[in-house]
Amino acid sequence: MMHELREKRSVDEILQRLDELQKADIQAMKPKRLLTLAEKVAIINTAFRRLSDLEVKHSFTRRTIQNWDNGRCPYEGYSALFNEIELASWANKIIGEIRSKQALRNNIPGLSEEEMSRKARRH
Repeated sequence: MMHELREKRSVDEILQRLDELQKADIQAMKPKRLLTLAEKVAIINTAFRRLSDLEVKHSFTRRTIQNWDNGRCPYEGYSALFNEIELASWANKIIGEIRSKQALRNNIPGLSEEEMSRKARRH
């Protein structure tokens, strides 16, 4: 009889542990918290402010971001489902692309192609 109690206890412990693991999996699968429109505007404007020296538009309104959420974003790779880190990362990637294009467009007289390429990589 003691042996049966030990087996039952171990089965109960196993079931309890499985239940805990299942709850943890469910918690991990919960959808990430979506950013509010105001949070998105703040993150994007903070990132794009770094482009003010290039005379690139760097201030976006709530309406603009709302249009982006509806699929009208002029930049590739934007998603309305980004969390805070993903959105900041995306914005920084776009800023890098804009800076690279700008550096390649603004040829400096006297620089070779290799020097211009090196200059573009630094930005």
